[in-house]
Amino acid sequence: MSEHTPGPWIIQERNDDYTEGYFIESDNKDVCTIATAGHTDRKQLANARLIAAAPEMRALLKRVLNEGAYDDDGD
Repeated sequence: MSEHTPGPWIIQERNDDYTEGYFIESDNKDVCTIATAGHTDRKQLANARLIAAAPEMRALLKRVLNEGAYDDDGD
């Protein structure tokens, strides 16, 4: 498995000569870009928020699995 960009990831809305959209950044480096093609609607912002939360969700899942709080009986 390849390494991931450590969090926290933050959302920046940018409109420049090249791209209009949401940029997910870590340490002032782009992690992901969500282009909005001339408009910024709520769905694209929700997607940006979900992507930006990935490092926190990963850490939480690792903690749950490592602490044995995971129930694998299908319930």
